[in-house]
Amino acid sequence: MDTAARPPTLIAFAGSLRRESHQRRLLQHVAAGLSPGCHVAFLEPDPLRLPMFNQDLEGDPAIRAELVALHERVATADGMLIASPEYNGGVAPYLKNTIDWLSRLPRIDPDYADRWALRHKPVLLLSASTGWSGGLLGLQSTRALFAYVGALVHAETICVAHADHWQTPEGYGFEPDFEAHVRRVAQDFVDLASALRKPRADA
Repeated sequence: MDTAARPPTLIAFAGSLRRESHQRRLLQHVAAGLSPGCHVAFLEPDPLRLPMFNQDLEGDPAIRAELVALHERVATADGMLIASPEYNGGVAPYLKNTIDWLSRLPRIDPDYADRWALRHKPVLLLSASTGWSGGLLGLQSTRALFAYVGALVHAETICVAHADHWQTPEGYGFEPDFEAHVRRVAQDFVDLASALRKPRADA
């Protein structure tokens, strides 16, 4: 089967640690509407036990094992859905810390010297906020962060303003025009990730 024709495997990552965060709800809403066969794996915070970045801890075997496992998950995914809140107009600390650790593995382990998990990785940025901006200000610095580590950040974003207004027991209930926008942007990203995915040995 043509590699580009098969739906991709995506990782969904919420930059907020809160279980019922608007970011997690938004990712679930978007994932539920993706094309059939598109697999979305959520990167949950509980299994990800990376401390605040500290080079003194890079030699810790437990931390190295966590980092290698994270690297493999990201490296084998065809793209990433990143939903992040804005913290004082900037990148969420949990997201920034995770990327800081991930970017270090090729520098501290010779086995990964030429294996940068985020290099050329398609990334779609999303945000939901109870404020008027929908987290757009924070996504500006988030975009710069992912571009710096070599990711291919999708040109469009999905930003939900006044998220509490749209919240329902099932997730979100947007107006038809905005829902259409969300679906179009998400599907455009799926198409991009599909087109850029690399052939695998078992394909």
